[in-house]
Amino acid sequence: MGKRDFDQVGSPDHGSPEPYSSGPSKKQKQSGKSKNRPNEGSSQWARKRARNIDRLLQRNQDLPANVRNDLERELAAHNTTVTDKAFQKKRSAMIGKYHMVRFFERKRAMRLAKQVRKRLEQSSSPEETEELKRHLHIAEVDEAYTQSFPHLETYVSLYKTESTKDDKDEDKAARSKALLEAERPPMWSTIEQAMKEGPSALRMVRERRSSDEAQGGRQPERKQRKQRPATTQTQNKPAARAQPTQQQKEKAAPQKNGDAPANMNRRERRRLMREAGTATGKDDDSDDGGFFEEG
Repeated sequence: MGKRDFDQVGSPDHGSPEPYSSGPSKKQKQSGKSKNRPNEGSSQWARKRARNIDRLLQRNQDLPANVRNDLERELAAHNTTVTDKAFQKKRSAMIGKYHMVRFFERKRAMRLAKQVRKRLEQSSSPEETEELKRHLHIAEVDEAYTQSFPHLETYVSLYKTESTKDDKDEDKAARSKALLEAERPPMWSTIEQAMKEGPSALRMVRERRSSDEAQGGRQPERKQRKQRPATTQTQNKPAARAQPTQQQKEKAAPQKNGDAPANMNRRERRRLMREAGTATGKDDDSDDGGFFEEG
């Protein structure tokens, strides 16, 4: 076989490598840019899209009615998405924070209910039976309290932590009675009422978002408290500004008479002395009996 021609060397037909191109680097740059972009459907993307739509509606007041309605509908949907994502994020954080407390108190409530049922089966007097039924109801509400307490609110414990060493010598019935007759938080009565209405009411209490609304209602009061001292400061500012002007007037009085005040520096005193000298020279020239007066 003869040697190949120079034109055939490096041609793509013979499997030779192609010259260097900037293709891979462009792909890497594009992939790097796509990493910074938020995924469609995420809370960051919905927040950015809602901000852009809000700016568009504010800048362009002459949009057609159908376009404006579509944009407002899309804006409401994105705002709902943002609030839902924030709710789910905070909900999961609060569940993880109070999971162990809820678990231990639910186990204790179930244990108390079991003890009361056992005593209720063995009781014979009607007065004791009524009291045990009331204690059983409290224990059942306690169990529902640990499961249906609102996730967005700070969990309030039902039972006080007690040392196990001191409880060994005490009677179990007396300890359970003291726990069941202790004072309950305000949410306990809300859950008790929801138990009468059904599981859907308990679910609504557990997933309610009233904590955000309560915090939003407290913010204006804090702003008003901060604004009150600001108004008093603004009222006192004109009086503070008026004092330097009066002092300046008092300082300006001796300057008109030609006396240099003591708190002036050397340059200002020299300037005042020169001005006073020129003023006296003019007065001397204007007096009668000068050299150029004709007789």
